[in-house]
Amino acid sequence: MSRKKIFLILAELFFAAGFLIFQILDCVLTLHQVPDSFGHLAAVFDGSWDADSHSFSVNGPDPRLIFSEPGRPVSDLLLEVRPEGAEQIQVQVFYSRDDIFREEDSALRYVQPGDGAVRFVFPSDNWSQIRVDISQNADILQAELFCNQPLRLAEAFFASGALALPLFLIYRRKWLANRADRSIRPGHTGGLLRRVWGSRGGVFSSSGSSRILAYDVLRCMALIMVIAAHGLEADLAYTEGIADGKRAVMTVLSVFFLGCNVIYLMLSGALLLKPCKETAAAFYKKRLLRVVLPMGVYYLICLGFDGQLSFRIPEDLFYAIRDLLTGNTPAAPHYWLLFVLLSFYLLVPFLRSMTASLSYRRLTLLSAILFAGMIVERYFPLWGISLGISWYIASWAGTAMIGYWLVQPETRRFRGWILAAGSISFVIMAVISTHTQDYFSWTSNYAPLNVLAMAGLFTALWNYSNILGRLRPLLELLSRYSYSILLIHWLILYDLVRGQWQLYTTSYMLLGGLGLTVAAVLIVGLAASFLTDHTIIFLLRKGMQRLFRG
Repeated sequence: MSRKKIFLILAELFFAAGFLIFQILDCVLTLHQVPDSFGHLAAVFDGSWDADSHSFSVNGPDPRLIFSEPGRPVSDLLLEVRPEGAEQIQVQVFYSRDDIFREEDSALRYVQPGDGAVRFVFPSDNWSQIRVDISQNADILQAELFCNQPLRLAEAFFASGALALPLFLIYRRKWLANRADRSIRPGHTGGLLRRVWGSRGGVFSSSGSSRILAYDVLRCMALIMVIAAHGLEADLAYTEGIADGKRAVMTVLSVFFLGCNVIYLMLSGALLLKPCKETAAAFYKKRLLRVVLPMGVYYLICLGFDGQLSFRIPEDLFYAIRDLLTGNTPAAPHYWLLFVLLSFYLLVPFLRSMTASLSYRRLTLLSAILFAGMIVERYFPLWGISLGISWYIASWAGTAMIGYWLVQPETRRFRGWILAAGSISFVIMAVISTHTQDYFSWTSNYAPLNVLAMAGLFTALWNYSNILGRLRPLLELLSRYSYSILLIHWLILYDLVRGQWQLYTTSYMLLGGLGLTVAAVLIVGLAASFLTDHTIIFLLRKGMQRLFRG
């Protein structure tokens, strides 16, 4: 490598690191554990305060904290308070441009014992004075201010380096992967772009692809369904003033789109339960690199944008990893499905050995038994019938096994029956969801009606995917990044599309708002996934692969 290239790489790394460090030091002001360690943050205490080694303890008739940061407008406050008693406490945060605090410029929250950090977001303005009023004695475990400044020249300079580095890494990776191709030479950008985007199996190429279109269609459909389901779910919580007919349509659509969980399990079963010679160790290593690693990276990204991850390394990183391992992921509640998939992956090497020795007749019988087990587990209790047999294996693992059965060539002769059963099941679910309050027990997750309805959808997409052949380039592109978009879609949907753009599924006669919401999340998610996958995850994955080889 020439000195010029080495210099460029080091310069980009310096610019990126400088930008990150600048943001850390300039925009995150942390209140430390003792009053005299606030650094350059000017703090004024009003009331009686006692400091111990772990937190601030406030007491007195009017416990409050006033602090200011002249010339540095603040945008939000992250506060974690622990009441001394068992009752909830009232926390009111005032924000002011001067020394006068007004009731209309405040935010009020009630904190229960055991609650985590509470985020107070202030309207955009030049707020420089913050006052925190607490209704009773309490401990302040965490308090962080975040500034809101216009982009300055120095920040733009650092930002340009941080943005150029991912693009350089993408270029470098593609060139190294294809340097044997004569059409791609160092500095030959045209050949590179043709390779990546246009010809011979590129991202937007449909010729010569070894990918199975049906799997791409199923991945894309599952992704669209999960985005639509979460968008509708959020708006269904605020349906006051919405006509009953529109609310009923939203409910039926939500029930249908929530079947995405079943599609994901069926797709996993269809892809992974095929007999092969892959060892258990190789399978687990592949899942670690392709599933667990992106899962961790995108979770840290969600925490960072949600304000739950500051830069007190390694403390915050330790708690983030602990919460991820224990399944406590409030910043990414959709991760529960990922944990279900990981549980299924643990069984895959052993289930493969079983499917390799099963005839189609026995596989069909097993699928029927598993479906009967779902009926026993989900519906018998609703009918008041109790059995002592546990049908835990008939839940998600059974759903994946049914997905494997659906893609067998011999199953094509049942195609008409499966489509009819799926259609009837969906109609029944629509009736139940609009006439029953507790319809989730009948229609959610691996409930038999939902499994039948999604089996019909799965069969239709599997057998008639060729109709979408002209969309193959787009479907392949979305499919390749569908997992990453799935991981980050919650952040994009709630913080950007709904929070910043105020785009809701109820807008534009429902279908328009729903379509725009899904499209916006897909476009932003695709861009974010492309950059993240080809930079952060690519480098971490390469490092882990070398570690495994070593």
